[in-house]
Amino acid sequence: MVADRFRLRYKLTPDHFQSYLKIAAKRSRNSSSAGRFLRAIIFGLLAGLILLALDWSGYLSSREISVFFVGAGIATIGIGILSLIANHKMVHNIVGSHDAMTGEFTLAAYEGGGIQITGKHLQSSFDWTAFIDLTQSADILVLWIDKGAGTIIPHAAFADEEERQQFADFVNERIKTYKTTA
Repeated sequence: MVADRFRLRYKLTPDHFQSYLKIAAKRSRNSSSAGRFLRAIIFGLLAGLILLALDWSGYLSSREISVFFVGAGIATIGIGILSLIANHKMVHNIVGSHDAMTGEFTLAAYEGGGIQITGKHLQSSFDWTAFIDLTQSADILVLWIDKGAGTIIPHAAFADEEERQQFADFVNERIKTYKTTA
């Protein structure tokens, strides 16, 4: 039997999934944030020019245009609040009261064999060839097996920052090895 290189014990919470979903959403976006920002600016400029033309033509008064901007501001704030509520509900729909995805987990990382994760209701094994990337955030590491799917490891799983960095280096080395040999 191959000895494990890292053996981690940790507890996953809904907050970890909240962080994970934010990172996964960023990874899954097709365009850059600069592209989305540029589209919003162009759309805003076009809308402004149309409103300006309607004001100059006398079709709309300055008061009606002001009402439009107040309405647009209220709609933007409303959409933002609804997005936050939807995100919160999505996390609680994904991670409900059944504790299959939250709770205590053990992760064993093997030199040549990959990773095995064991929890109360599950056991998963991944060869190193399954992983495509590693992301480190403020509170979690995510070992990606696809563009938007990954394995979450909270920072609390590690004794200290040095151990977390050693684990990240260990995983990145194996991902790089697979990518160069594939």
